Amino acid sequence: MSVAWSGETRARCSVEYGGKTVHVDVQPTSDVYAMTTSDALSPFRFSAQYLAERGKLKTYVYHDAKSRYVLIHAAEYTLTEDNCKQHQSGFGLNKIYSARLEKELFLQCLALCDQ
Repeated sequence: MSVAWSGETRARCSVEYGGKTVHVDVQPTSDVYAMTTSDALSPFRFSAQYLAERGKLKTYVYHDAKSRYVLIHAAEYTLTEDNCKQHQSGFGLNKIYSARLEKELFLQCLALCDQ
């Protein structure tokens, strides 16, 4: 499915762990392999992808398991220019737990609309 897109809508994700918050701006892309990634909240890795032409914002959280990153959370949201304003206050708060660490990571993304 293709969605009309002029390139104005973007996303910003806030990731919090251990009292530290990282803000990640996710720019639109048409490359299905392009990701915006932050390793600032070790031992977690956050990645996001905004496929604007498809109207999809995808988020991923990984746990660093010594020799590899293990996916512990994945989410997909519909984000288009038409529904951008309804997501300006956020897509909800995700609470993500790593079984090994018994620690809580908070993740929330919101839409940035230039309309």
